[in-house]
Amino acid sequence: MTIEVRARRRTWPMSLLSTTLAVLASMAAGAAVTAPEPMTTAEMTTSGDWDARLDGEGKLWLAYYDTSRLLRLRQPDGQHRLIVPEGRGQAPSGLAMAALDQGAALLWRDKVPEKGLYVARADQPQRPAVELAGTTQPLVRFESAVAGGRLHALWYGEAPVEGSSDRYNLYYRSMDLAETETPSEALSPTERVLPGIYPVWATDPSGAVMVFSWLANETPQRIAARFRPAGADAFGETLSVAEVPGITPIFRAFRSGNRWFAVWLSQYGPTRTEFLLEGAYTDDEGKTWTAFAFDDLRGFDMASLDVIADDAGHILIAATARQRVEDVLGKHDIKLIRSLDRGTTWSAAESLRPAALAGEFQARYPSLAFGAKPGEVLLVWEDWREIRGRVYAAFSTDYGATWALNNVPLPHSPETNLTLTSRRNGLYRHGDRFELIAEQATSDKLAFKSLVRLSFTAEDLGELAAAEKSAPAPEAAGADAATDPRSEAALRERIQAFWKAMLEKDFDTTYAMQDPFFRARHADQTYKSNMGRILYADFKIDEVKVDGARAEVKTRVRASIPPFRAKTGEIISRPEEEIAIPEVWVWVDDAWYREYYSDGQEARFTPY
Repeated sequence: MTIEVRARRRTWPMSLLSTTLAVLASMAAGAAVTAPEPMTTAEMTTSGDWDARLDGEGKLWLAYYDTSRLLRLRQPDGQHRLIVPEGRGQAPSGLAMAALDQGAALLWRDKVPEKGLYVARADQPQRPAVELAGTTQPLVRFESAVAGGRLHALWYGEAPVEGSSDRYNLYYRSMDLAETETPSEALSPTERVLPGIYPVWATDPSGAVMVFSWLANETPQRIAARFRPAGADAFGETLSVAEVPGITPIFRAFRSGNRWFAVWLSQYGPTRTEFLLEGAYTDDEGKTWTAFAFDDLRGFDMASLDVIADDAGHILIAATARQRVEDVLGKHDIKLIRSLDRGTTWSAAESLRPAALAGEFQARYPSLAFGAKPGEVLLVWEDWREIRGRVYAAFSTDYGATWALNNVPLPHSPETNLTLTSRRNGLYRHGDRFELIAEQATSDKLAFKSLVRLSFTAEDLGELAAAEKSAPAPEAAGADAATDPRSEAALRERIQAFWKAMLEKDFDTTYAMQDPFFRARHADQTYKSNMGRILYADFKIDEVKVDGARAEVKTRVRASIPPFRAKTGEIISRPEEEIAIPEVWVWVDDAWYREYYSDGQEARFTPY
């Protein structure tokens, strides 16, 4: 176990032997000392899916796929088990969960022995899974929700429909949760709702359902919806929401009181790269619609969108967005939009991060949650300002009009990357605490991960913010290298050591000074086998500009290439000459490292 006390732009990792001193020091500074709690026992791939739900008793159920694509369940008691359909093999994919008063419903798609969509009670392993999709040939996108005493499911399937040219269609089915003896009798008939590939919907507590889809094969192309009142036997007529020539997968639906919403990222222009986040709402179950658009986000592509809304009319939308300028995409950043009047008016889009970070270090995958008290909102996001992936937070007591705490780094384990995902909101409230399921890479290859949980109160967050604010910031310029290893003087010493080793062909040293993301992907022997063709005679550091955890360096070197025969048979050589080399050095793991960059491949491995 490791515990760390964090200060602005610096971390001090501590061993178990000094844990007691660390706790005492952090308490004196007012910092809450917490560490991410491991939640998975089997390794996952970076893209491995997962979902989690807190049931009515406050117990957490977590399902995830391991590297063998076996579906596993973590129970509230911390025990793990495989979800294996009895009596046959499995090839599961896709995942959705819905919270119950006791336990959770778990949905997954399988294709052994044939395509099916299965639902099981996570808390009742003795009950067999029930197949929902019938002959619709379900694919991997599906949703589930519990409302009005029934489990509702929406999916898209590829079964041909007689008389229709639409290849994919959305299907709906529900199940009576009170029926336990004969599961088949608890199921409603399967209903084809709309053509489409995005199962997008919203429900209300009574069991009413509104399904949305983009109708790509109609002229004009449009967003359409169908409404199913609580207790009804079928959906109503198809309702036209808005004409839209193209959309991305950023397509969400939600509800605030009796007002139903859909928002989507439209694609305009001849190359479909003129993006605009748009939406519409209805107060009469879809008969009429009021359209809106977020014009200050025109031109921003989006990688994720999270929405929270309450019945009092408070709505917050957080997006991962980046702007395209002359076909060049910028860094991902977080954009936040608010409404206090149920979407009748909206705030301007804002970014909570310092403006200086936006162009240098990406941030993405924001998640939102309301707190226990009216007005409380927590926003968390993945942030790479420290070169490694970290999770930062902001806390508001007035529904996001102002932020009492902002840009607060959450605890993490040393020398790891803590990240979020675009597919899940892992943030939830548990009593007076906030809890977050996050992803922690198992190495700097970023190929595999585990899931961890962070748990904290608003007061804990305030203590973390106070400790961060009170810690002295390192001096980039003018500080002594011996007293501040992050200073410009210390960096110059590292650069000098690197180029001295290059002159001496000490490639063990130059390899050790490469950034950890490069070293995770390239063994030292591989690196050294590619070195030595260029002979370096001298070097001079012209300029060093330190900006937080990143420094731009200009170095001049004298170098030559002695004659050698390439694989093509060509003899290659170059006389000695002076060359200007731009470099980037990054502060990570309490030291400066040279960011690897290949001019020929235009490749780097740092993900910030």
